[in-house]
Amino acid sequence: MLKGAAKILSFLLLLPVWFYRGVISPWTPPSCRHVPTCSQYAIDALTIHGPFRGIIMSTGRILRCRPGGTHGYDPVPRFIFKRFRHNGLTLFRAPHCNRLKDHD
Repeated sequence: MLKGAAKILSFLLLLPVWFYRGVISPWTPPSCRHVPTCSQYAIDALTIHGPFRGIIMSTGRILRCRPGGTHGYDPVPRFIFKRFRHNGLTLFRAPHCNRLKDHD
């Protein structure tokens, strides 16, 4: 059920991108600083990573596509690696020790 809802939401988010590519983009000069274009990046991000992560990735790409921003080859990453985040709770943490040294 959840995958079906995600596909429907992705489709609904792709409609404005397709409208832009079909109606607005032919009337404006090409000005994207990246390869693939920002609209193609949005389509790829929404289809590969789903609606939530895809809309965040495509919004970040559009914000980077400005004068003074980044340029060049910038494809959609196939995998998203999660960073380790220390939660800051030291109450139940084991004491730090070096296994190679003898302890008294």
